[in-house]
This record gives sequence, C-alpha cells and structure tokens, in this order.
Amino acid sequence: MTILYNLSIPFRKLRLLIAFFLLLTISKTDAQTNWDTLFMKNGQVVYGEIKSISLGRVNFDAEDLSLMSLKYDKVKTIIATKRYYRIETTSHKEYFGKLKYSDKEGFVNISNIGKNDTILLALSEISTLNYFSTKNNIWEGKISAGYSYTKSSQIGRLNVDFSLKSIMKKGEFRTAGSTIITQDNGAWVRERESLSFNRDIYLNALWKAGVLLNYQRNLELGLARRYQEGVGVGYSFLSKSTMKGDIVSGLIVNQEKSSQNNQNVFTAELPILFNYNFFRFQQPKLSIYANESFYISLTQKGRVRQDGEIKIDWELIKDFSVSLKFYNNYDSKPASTVAGNFDYGIVFGLTYSFD
Repeated sequence: MTILYNLSIPFRKLRLLIAFFLLLTISKTDAQTNWDTLFMKNGQVVYGEIKSISLGRVNFDAEDLSLMSLKYDKVKTIIATKRYYRIETTSHKEYFGKLKYSDKEGFVNISNIGKNDTILLALSEISTLNYFSTKNNIWEGKISAGYSYTKSSQIGRLNVDFSLKSIMKKGEFRTAGSTIITQDNGAWVRERESLSFNRDIYLNALWKAGVLLNYQRNLELGLARRYQEGVGVGYSFLSKSTMKGDIVSGLIVNQEKSSQNNQNVFTAELPILFNYNFFRFQQPKLSIYANESFYISLTQKGRVRQDGEIKIDWELIKDFSVSLKFYNNYDSKPASTVAGNFDYGIVFGLTYSFD
C-alpha cells in the first residue's frame, strides 16, 4: 500500500511566506544602503560612515567598531551616497558629488552635482575630501584646557582653547578662541586672550576669498584690547597627500586700546599670513598646525607686528589627545610705552575633538 503525503502549501500561506522573505531582504538592503561602504583590497567589506579623506588617509567610522584610519593602498574603492562631498585633488582640481563603486582597483567614481558625467579618480590623487549638507551645515571642532599651580609661589595658570568649523559646498566658517588666566595670591588676571571669526569662499581649488573679525588682548605687550576687521585673498601653494599650506594677504584695520591709558588708536595694516597643516595617522597619531602672521603698518611708519603659533596634538585614545602649543608675539611699537615688545610661551592641555 502506498501512502501519499500532501506537501503542498495553501496559496495564501505561500504569499505570506514570500512577503516575509522579501521584507527581510529589503530591510537588509536598506540597512546596508544607510551606511557608506569601504571595499578593502584584501576582500573585506566594511560598513559605516566616511568622515574624511585627508593627507594620505581615509578616515572611516566603522559600524560597531572604532574610527579607522587607513592608507590609500589598503582600499580598493568606496561607496558613499548619503551625503555630498567636496573633493580637492593634488593637481588643484575640485569636484562636488557622491562616491560610487569603481571596478578599477584604487579608484572611485564621482557623480558630479547637477551634471550627468561621472569622473573616475584615483584615491591617491585626492588631497582632501569633506562632506557637506545641502540643507544643514556640517560642524567639527576641538576644545582643550589645562591648569597648573605651585603652592610655594601661590601662582596658578589656567588655559583654554577651542576651535569650531562649519563645512559648506563652496566655503567654510571658522571660529577659534583662547585665553590664559593667571591666579596670583587669589586674584585672577586675564593675561592673554584671542577670539576670531573667519568666513572663506572657495573661488576654485587654488584661490579663496575671505573676511575676518578678530579680538586680541596681551598684557605683556601693553595691549588691553585690539579689534580687527579685514578682507583678503588666499592661495593654496601646497596640497599634498600628507600636508597642506596656504598664504593670505589683503587689508586689515585695527582699533587698539593700551593698558596704560584709555585712548583708542585706529590703524591700518597689510597682512601676510602663512598656514600649514600636517597629519600623521600612524601610531602615535599626530596633527600639527602652524600659523605665522606678519603685519606691516600703513598708518604708523616703521611699525611691524608678528603673531606665531604652532600646535601639536598627540592622540591618546579616540577623540582625546594631549596638546602642546608654542606661541610668540612681536610688536616693534607696542601699544604701551612701558611694555615689552616680545612675548612667548608654552601651553599644555588635554584636547577633545568632535564632529
């Protein structure tokens, strides 16, 4: 006797089963498309969020992992379509778009905003890549602080630094500030302060235009306060996979008040500003920022000023680093006749970075 088993599934249940599997497939696909994708040359595929490409490194925040910093030669290609990116190349070209898959190893396809063409670009040719939003600005910044005190002298010193940058399609906004406050026998003295606002507009990959507003205080140079307003044009003279540099010049007007009297002095100056950035992402991870600013007075004959700063950040753990800053200031004709004309110092601090 033969027994037959009916293995057929009712049509209604079959439809429900197919719909369930489709739902799982769609959910998995959506979950992956919500992430950027990093294809490694060793065959590994990593999902997460690309933070930037800068100075020889791809900085990628991997899903359920820590921030990865990879050399170009480890990456096969990248898919990043959630955001728009500004890409600057080592040959001083710039593109705006999204990153798409490339079959050619070590390359990406860039889909230009508002254009139908696609650019094939080697990862090694990318000098910088930063994302921006067409609706909301992207912010990143750092804040550091340090304090020292000796009981024998009853002198303490508090220093605070911060910087904040907003990245846009055709430019960026930056604000930065610092203060050094000295505690002497219970009294607090604001010894040195600065606060700056800068708005840059990218004209192309080589040139930019900008405006600035600055506030400064330096009691060592007899300066109670200085307000600066300026306009300028900058040129990128260095754009490599490991470093960047630019030079800026224009016109600055100042309103100065001496710590010796309440008289306000109005001056005009020709500025020459040099900026240099270097990053090394091997252990230990280091970032170096250097700025040298020279000011030639147009209203006070023979007056020359100089402001300099070199800051080194050494990352200890993710987002936290030890910072060391060297600063120096020179004024051939300081605001106060009883003040010195040269100031310098070294500042230590613990820095937290965020984006």
